[in-house]
Parts: sequence; C-alpha cells; structure tokens
Amino acid sequence: MIALRQSFDSQENVLPMALPQSDTIDALYFAAAGAQSDNVPAGARFVAVSLSAPVAAFLKMDGAAAVPAANITDGSASEAIPVGNAQPLVRELNGATTVGIAVGAACTATLAYYG
Repeated sequence: MIALRQSFDSQENVLPMALPQSDTIDALYFAAAGAQSDNVPAGARFVAVSLSAPVAAFLKMDGAAAVPAANITDGSASEAIPVGNAQPLVRELNGATTVGIAVGAACTATLAYYG
C-alpha cells in the first residue's frame, strides 16, 4: 500500500488536494438508499472517500453509518460527506477496522486506502 504524501508544484508550493493514486481501492455499490461497511486493509492509515453522485451520504469509523432521521445530540452521529464535493473526504483511520458508509440514494462510493 502506498503512503499518503504531500504533493508540491514546480515552485514547491503545497498542492493540498493532490492525492497520489492509491493501489488499494474498494468500491461499495448502492442500488438505492442504504448502508454498508468496508473492512480496512492491513497497514492502512488513511482513507479517501469519494461518491459517484451528489447524494446525502454519511461516514462512520468502526461502526454502522446511518442517515439521521432525527436529532442526535449524544456525539454518536455519523459524519456527513460533503454533497457535490469534487475532492474526496480524507480521514485518518486511527486503528479503525471498518469504515461504514450510508447513503440517501443510489450511487457508488470508493474508498482509497493509504499507508
């Protein structure tokens, strides 16, 4: 698994959203609204999550993600993945063994893992 590293332009300016192509990418296909989990590969330290369509989507490390149907005020809610975001949502795994994704409509989520 390749490492997640910082990219620079020709003048040594940081390119904050330029990620290297991962060699470990999983895909979760959703025919309709629902939730699925992906097992984190050994050695992964970061995950970059992208969606194939601008749908409501939520992320949860080491747990089942859910699209909230009511207020959740105890700190246990899933994190919203920005709708229509052209860049992947990158998160440090911090020892998580699964990544849960929940979506409100049909789409495909890709999870690119980095060491």
